[in-house]
Amino acid sequence: MKKILRKLTAMLLSVLLLFSYVVLSVAAAENTFSYIYVENTGSEGGVISYRYTDENGNEIIPEERLSCQSASLPSSYNAVSEGLVTRVKSQGESGVCWAFSAMSLMESDSIAKGYKTLKTADFSEAHHTWFTGRGRAENENDLAYGDGYYIEEPYLRGGNWKISAASLARWMGAANESDFPFYDGSLENMGNYAESERYNTSAGVIIESAQSLTTTEDIKQWITDHGSVTAAFYYDDNCYNYSTASYCTSTSGTINHQITVVGWDDNYSASNFGSACTPSGNGAWICKNSWTSYWGDGGYFRISYYDASLSSFAGFTVQKSDDYYRNYTYNGAEWYSALGITKPLQVANVFTAQGYESLSAIAVQTYGSDIQMKATVYKNIRAGYTSPINGTAACTVETVIKNEGYHTVYLDSPVDLKPGETFSVVVRYYNPNGTTYIPVEKNTPDGLVYSSREGESFIDVAGTGNNWRAASSQGAHNFYIQALTKCNHQLKTEGSEATCTEDGSEKIYCTQCGKIEAQRILNATGHSYGEWSEFAYDIREGRRISKCICGNCGDCMQRAFYSSNVITFDSFIELLFNKFRLIIMQIFSI
Repeated sequence: MKKILRKLTAMLLSVLLLFSYVVLSVAAAENTFSYIYVENTGSEGGVISYRYTDENGNEIIPEERLSCQSASLPSSYNAVSEGLVTRVKSQGESGVCWAFSAMSLMESDSIAKGYKTLKTADFSEAHHTWFTGRGRAENENDLAYGDGYYIEEPYLRGGNWKISAASLARWMGAANESDFPFYDGSLENMGNYAESERYNTSAGVIIESAQSLTTTEDIKQWITDHGSVTAAFYYDDNCYNYSTASYCTSTSGTINHQITVVGWDDNYSASNFGSACTPSGNGAWICKNSWTSYWGDGGYFRISYYDASLSSFAGFTVQKSDDYYRNYTYNGAEWYSALGITKPLQVANVFTAQGYESLSAIAVQTYGSDIQMKATVYKNIRAGYTSPINGTAACTVETVIKNEGYHTVYLDSPVDLKPGETFSVVVRYYNPNGTTYIPVEKNTPDGLVYSSREGESFIDVAGTGNNWRAASSQGAHNFYIQALTKCNHQLKTEGSEATCTEDGSEKIYCTQCGKIEAQRILNATGHSYGEWSEFAYDIREGRRISKCICGNCGDCMQRAFYSSNVITFDSFIELLFNKFRLIIMQIFSI
């Protein structure tokens, strides 16, 4: 008996030691994460500028961009001449130059892709500004509920391309200018749009990507391919040469205006910029402004390659809004924090399908350049899940993301989903050139608050794929991972049948998204009459009648017996008899 007890005790101790070893191993395997923060350094003019810092408040200096010629591209180019740039508009007394630049980029890429023409590409800066400033959705069922800004006077607030991108990433626009006009001369008539208009995409396009451009080669190539890029600079009227509509300043470290760059000229003479700031070499960017077509050269001007303030270059691309059904996103505002580690980092978002859908793309936001990304979609996540991989792997996609920003990544094999089905998007990031940083929602000291709910965002704290924790375990809210679906149409046929005299109709439409797959008019069939009957005496007509009946609707045609018809002796006797009977009936009121 004692031997048995000793054996049991030894086994128990072994199990406890093994358990302790596993616990300690897991604890040791959990990584220590670092953060970088984006500090809002304030708004001067119409632009909000940022400063990137580490956890100790030390500023992280982004890569410098060299302003010089490009050997692989022509020495000059103007997208206006190529028909890719829409009309110059006016922001009036507002502070939303950033919104005008963002919409101009969306318009240009829509034209470049053939979705729109110069005549039809006119997107609403008013809608974009209003719902960016009033970013907090009123609907509690909105997945991004609780996130975003609430600005009392959105039209007076500055912004930048990242704020625009975060707003558009929620599919808040683009909307048509005709539906939400910008009253540049009377800001008091602007805005106050209904909550039901928040996700209006009447322009027919949504954002596909918005990414930082850090080399002259990339900037010029983007303009060639997509029509324009956005940029910011410091405007000082003393540095503007009115006679040549050109600009250059030696002031650096601050920006106050956002513009749209639509071309370049490597040979533009340095002497054109005047005496206030003479650049060290030739070359200028051709820029579209938002100060009416009466300013500058028809609303355009040139800014020197060597302008000390010119920065924040970025490009936008679009895709058709009709190609998608739903946008699953928990993110209601741009990111101000990024979580990092010097090894691969894996994070995930879990969503619940709301209909019969096909997951065809995901969207992510990244920091840094040349980030290796691998995304896996899991279906049928089990009830009570504590890990985003408690399901069936359905699809994997890998890519390298070159630039910081917002990116749509298309799946090679769409994943079909059913209503109520829980699925996850698990994304592995790796920066081979240094620390891997992943944007994450984290409350800011200046009062921007994010919200999140249990079971939405997860992080693999060990990096092994087996130690998943809620994002809240790192003091964070949601990660910037979106799921973009197409509708798996549930078709229904409705309409009315055509009659002999009335047209009918037939409509085949989706009961989920409302898209009409087919619609047609069913032409009236016309009467289908049978043969004429033999003439028979109709007592009320007082004459012999022949009838012809429509076999479809029962409509009756009739014709009377006239003297011109051939009369036989029998029919003559019958006619006299019926006439006499009618007279008797009338006399006795029968």
